[in-house]
Amino acid sequence: MYVVFFIFIFIILLLSIPFYFKICVDFSINNRTGMIIIKLFNIKIIDYTLIYKNRKILLYNKKNIQKLDFDIDKEHLTFVNQLKTEIFKRIFLSKFLVTLKVGIKDNPFLLALITGLIQMFLNILFGAISFQKPTSKLGYDLNTYYNLNVGILNIEICLAISILNFLLAIIKAKKSINNKQEVHKIEIKSRAH
Repeated sequence: MYVVFFIFIFIILLLSIPFYFKICVDFSINNRTGMIIIKLFNIKIIDYTLIYKNRKILLYNKKNIQKLDFDIDKEHLTFVNQLKTEIFKRIFLSKFLVTLKVGIKDNPFLLALITGLIQMFLNILFGAISFQKPTSKLGYDLNTYYNLNVGILNIEICLAISILNFLLAIIKAKKSINNKQEVHKIEIKSRAH
């Protein structure tokens, strides 16, 4: 009996250990190329090169090429949005840093307008994140170049989530979608009568 109890406790502890991910994205707007690296406990698990071409995002590594299409039906999209919300509630975000290098040669007015809009967007984004995750280290660095045509985006995100929290997020998102579908069916029946 004690063995079963200890095995159960061990499994619960194992499932509740957080996994620490580091996501790094570098993208050059001029070349429409970049890279995405995801590390788990500082071990590189995903290393892809990004190419934006003909309104498609291509990810490739040394072995294969994958095309990303964003044509998702409505039911899956609502589940993905609900899952994103549930995961964001349970995730521990320790760092979110953005570095932008923006430059437009010989057009300082347009450059000032674009960088002002980017800065306003980042302030709103980081304000929302700091409200939800107040212990996170947030920051951005916006470098402006008046004599170069440049657009480089670097993002570094460090986060942690346990398997147990991930499974709870999936269950809660599925339950929420099922509840919404049942309410919608009841509304349709009540309108029919």
